[in-house]
Amino acid sequence: MHSDKFYNINYRRLSVMLLPVCLRKETLSGFVSVMASAFSAVQTSFALFRSDRLADLRVTGQVCILRAALNDRWDEEQRRIEITDGVTGQALMVYRRGAYDRTYAYARGSSLVSWAYRRGMTSGGTGFIVKVPAEVYADAAKLSALTFFVDNHRLVGRTPLIMSN
Repeated sequence: MHSDKFYNINYRRLSVMLLPVCLRKETLSGFVSVMASAFSAVQTSFALFRSDRLADLRVTGQVCILRAALNDRWDEEQRRIEITDGVTGQALMVYRRGAYDRTYAYARGSSLVSWAYRRGMTSGGTGFIVKVPAEVYADAAKLSALTFFVDNHRLVGRTPLIMSN
C-alpha cells in the first residue's frame, strides 16, 4: 500500500521544473502554472474520493464495526444508532397492509403486550434491525444514504430493516 505522500504532487512546481531552462521566464512560468491548476483540482477530488473509499474498505459486516461506522457518519455526538437481531417467532396480523408499522394486541384480562409486526420483520424476512434516531429517520436524504450504506456493507443473506427508535 502506498503512503499518502505518494499521491501528494505539487503540479505547479512540477510544470515549471519540466520547462526548459531557457523558457523559464516569469510570464511563461505563470502561464504554465495556471494551466497546471486544473491538474491540482483533479488531484484534490481524487484524494477526497480515495480517502472516502479507504474508509469504506475498513467497514465490514461485523455488527460492532457497522454500528460504529453508522454512528460516525449520522449520529456522531450522541451515538444512538443501534443494531439488533431480527424478530423471532410468528407475526400476528391485526391490521390491513399499509395502515401502521406495528400495533399492540392485548390478551383478554391481561396487561401483557404482544407485538404485531410487518411481514418482513419476522425471522424469516429480516436478519437484523437498524434503529436510528427520529431526526435521521425523518430526513429523506439521510435515510436514503443510510439505507444505501447498510445495503453495501451488510453480510450476504442478511436482510436489514431500518426503523426509528
